[in-house]
Amino acid sequence: MMRQLYLLLIGVLFSYTLYGKPQGFELKSGKASFKEGAIHQSSNKAIVHWKDFSVGKGETLRFIQPGRDAAILNRVTGGKVSQILGSLKANGHVLLVNPNGVYVGGTIHAAGFVASTADLSSEEFLKGSEWTFSAPGNGKIVQDGTISCHSGEVYLIAKEIEGAGKTAGHFVGKVAAEEVLIRPYTNQRVFIRTELGELDGGNPYEYAIRHEGKVETFAVKEEAGKIYLVADQVIANGTLISESGNIEVDGKEVHVKDNACIDTSGVRGGSIRIGADILRVKGRISADGWEKDGGTVSIRGNRCTDFLGVISAQALGQEGNGGVVTIFSNGLILNGRVSFDAKNGMFGELILNAQEP
Repeated sequence: MMRQLYLLLIGVLFSYTLYGKPQGFELKSGKASFKEGAIHQSSNKAIVHWKDFSVGKGETLRFIQPGRDAAILNRVTGGKVSQILGSLKANGHVLLVNPNGVYVGGTIHAAGFVASTADLSSEEFLKGSEWTFSAPGNGKIVQDGTISCHSGEVYLIAKEIEGAGKTAGHFVGKVAAEEVLIRPYTNQRVFIRTELGELDGGNPYEYAIRHEGKVETFAVKEEAGKIYLVADQVIANGTLISESGNIEVDGKEVHVKDNACIDTSGVRGGSIRIGADILRVKGRISADGWEKDGGTVSIRGNRCTDFLGVISAQALGQEGNGGVVTIFSNGLILNGRVSFDAKNGMFGELILNAQEP
């Protein structure tokens, strides 16, 4: 009996170490070392190749970097999915590139974090002005855990992105596309460029985002937070919150489900823009001003818009005017509720630019 228990214990430990700390450290650029569960980075930028990059449940992997603007590119050359089941902590920016996919089931705390199945050239990373991620692998990114970069950026880039986890940052971008351009370390770091061109056969929605979790962004030095979701197909059934900030959702087909909440309410209402060829809205969209003006909401379905949800751009405080709501479509089904009134100021405006189907 004791021998069987001993063998069982060995088996459990062995399976546990399969998803332990990263394996196969190989420094490609900069100055960095790996020992005792920590990556010590002494140069402002570094590039490391790994055979496997995973963190086991109950384990902690630390990146000790020169400062919050320091960045390290971790490129996986082996064939395994990266599984972050434990805790990853960094005082700088961490980029994880793995064409096999990334699963976040634990927690990530960093100044900035990027997970991508598309590659970034070493030259562009080291140059630092623009990063182009292209040719994503077939793996997908699944986030069921927590990613927290409260004053920084979070980017998830892959053909498929899904999960019910929580994300917090100043800017959060989830992009499913063939090529993505981001600009870090600038006042325009929120800029994302993506080409949503026609696919050559196969699944017309090969690039898809299925959001069921919670994303929240925060202002930094009076600059509003921003959330971008961009894919051929976006299915939103979770929560997007950017207090007095900006939220943009773009795709060929966008579904805002019944349980979805897209909210830029704050002292002053923020901005929400949702655009697609085919747009279906059943959830709640809010850009209310708690003390000042209501915000702006624009929903646009180039081919058709089914609006069955709720849009609110009210001024709820003692001052301020109602916001502006714009609904555009070449084929509109309108059976939802729109509010743009003001408690004490002037009512806002509803702009309908549509043709009945």
